[in-house]
Amino acid sequence: MAGGSSPAPSSFIQKHTVNGTLQLCVAMNTPEYGFTNPAISNFVWETWRNLGEAWMSGTGVNTSGDHYADLADFDSMVSYWLSQFVPGNDDAGSFSRYSYLRDADGKMVFAPAWDFDYGLGSLQIRIRSAVTTNAYGQVHYAPILPEKWIPSRSQNNFMGHWTADPYFTFKLRERYFATRPYLADMVKDGGLIDRYKAKLAASARANDLRWNNRIGFWGDADEPGDVDVLKEFLARRFAWLDAQFATVGCAVSNVSQTVNAAALRYARTAAIAPAFAGASPTSGSVETDIADVTATVVRAPVTGTVVVPTSGATQLDVYVNGRWSSTVPVASKSAALSIPASALVSGGTNLVAFVAKNASGAALAKNVAVVVASLPEVVAEADGGHDVPIAWLADAWDDLAVAGSTAARPVSYDDYLAFATNASPIGKSVPLWQDYVAGTAPADVDDLFTADIAMTNGTAYISWRPDNQTLRAARVYKLKGAADLAGPWAETDATNPPVEFRQTNSFFKVTVELP
Repeated sequence: MAGGSSPAPSSFIQKHTVNGTLQLCVAMNTPEYGFTNPAISNFVWETWRNLGEAWMSGTGVNTSGDHYADLADFDSMVSYWLSQFVPGNDDAGSFSRYSYLRDADGKMVFAPAWDFDYGLGSLQIRIRSAVTTNAYGQVHYAPILPEKWIPSRSQNNFMGHWTADPYFTFKLRERYFATRPYLADMVKDGGLIDRYKAKLAASARANDLRWNNRIGFWGDADEPGDVDVLKEFLARRFAWLDAQFATVGCAVSNVSQTVNAAALRYARTAAIAPAFAGASPTSGSVETDIADVTATVVRAPVTGTVVVPTSGATQLDVYVNGRWSSTVPVASKSAALSIPASALVSGGTNLVAFVAKNASGAALAKNVAVVVASLPEVVAEADGGHDVPIAWLADAWDDLAVAGSTAARPVSYDDYLAFATNASPIGKSVPLWQDYVAGTAPADVDDLFTADIAMTNGTAYISWRPDNQTLRAARVYKLKGAADLAGPWAETDATNPPVEFRQTNSFFKVTVELP
């Protein structure tokens, strides 16, 4: 845990250096005796050293073979980076970064967000030497420009090293735009800031009196000046961030500039061009300078070639979604690409990163590719039965989840195949593909395909369930009849069986098939 304006006692602070570059200042909050206890002190340092090595390795893996996502909670890293960089909290460049070790899995979790007096374009980070005059003729400090990376790229800013992994930036971009509607509401007229400014005015004035920070700033807290400055700063910053994250390609290049070590920045070289076998350009893509394709993922690997025109390149490191990696030789300025289906998120978007290296292992050039891995439309039954649409399998899993199943959602071709052919994990004896054909609910053990018979004036009237117009339009129902259980069995259209058929047979059964 590292503190800023309210640090722990100095006797509890440890200062360390990782790889001679990343400086860490760690303040332990609990246990209080940690600094004087060698075992706890060493444990804290080893935890941070292992993380730091993984962040700075260029591969995400430290010398012990641990990936940083195995040591820290990845989602909390993404959220925490945005919580500091979006509002421009410059204090996070050195202190005011908080984390804790989660008991359940021993991973480092980054939270809570705290101490933003050096953020949001506040007086604390204004350019002290630059003065201007406001609309009231008052001299005040000029506002800091929001169009730059804040926090600054100091050696203490380990968050900058996270973006050495292009997949981390890929997920940053995804979450930033998921949050963007909220940010837009924050700064619009009548939005979040405007809705709370009157309520918070008294608190803001009390805070200013306590810290004596009114000198050189806009008017009193209950006047519109401060709110206008805040809204303008954030609106400009959000617009600038929009441009930084505009495409995956530019995000990887731009955000990596927050990395202090130039060797870890992902300055892309579009000349490293992958071509995936059987893939097609992704429809509606906003990418113009990277491979952006849709590839069908089955059980076979996704293959292709990568053009590597970089002089001196002898090998190409390939990373998929920040985890799976492979090193392939470069010959005649080309490298063969083979990615196992298990490394790709089926039915989702994947980031494939490339690093061309020379014989000494030094990085020469980098690029990324976005691969939308689509599932096949159907999976074939292992027993030779019906092909089951992937879309239905996903719906079936959701039904099972509602019913309390703890089964993990199938994501790969093999997972879906097993899901389709195995019995329901909640104990239903009917295989899921049979539920699909019959139209019964896989999450309901009592929902089975059943038939009923009623006799009226010597004529059999057959009904079955489930039976509705939607199912009838997509199924074939047959009525089979026999004078004796031993057969032979004749069949006819169950939806319109002739009267004679129902009068001359004594035993009946209904079947349902896909056309």
